[in-house]
Amino acid sequence: MIAFVLLPVPRTSGFDYVVPEGMEVEPGFWVEVPFGKRVLLGVVKEIRDFPEYPGEPRPILRVRGPALPPRLFPLLSLVSEEACTALGMTLAHIVPKPAARRARAASLPFRYSEERKHVELTAEQKAAVAAICEGIGKGQKFLLFGPPASGKTEV
Repeated sequence: MIAFVLLPVPRTSGFDYVVPEGMEVEPGFWVEVPFGKRVLLGVVKEIRDFPEYPGEPRPILRVRGPALPPRLFPLLSLVSEEACTALGMTLAHIVPKPAARRARAASLPFRYSEERKHVELTAEQKAAVAAICEGIGKGQKFLLFGPPASGKTEV
């Protein structure tokens, strides 16, 4: 079984990928696929019996996130035509950024480290920390303002 996948790359059509045995994929599913030396997040547009292009298609790596409703594909096509851009690039602009980040974050390995560096605060940083600690539980808001690399992150 072959999945025709739309990717956020400047190409007018999508790419064929093999659906590994045991993996369930339908139109609208978000999938991670190899693309050159990168792994990209794309959407399955349709399922085919045979690849459209010659060559051996690569396999889909994994299925991700909630599916995009297939009824949105005609809208995607219309926006793509009106904007004179590739369908996959249009897809990249309609997907809410938090959804794309969640899909990426779910695939990133997490390493917890007990190591913590001891940070010595400056007098200004100590004053800021004291003011913030005093305002905790009182609903106060704080904005740390200063030049780049002045130590706001450490506070």
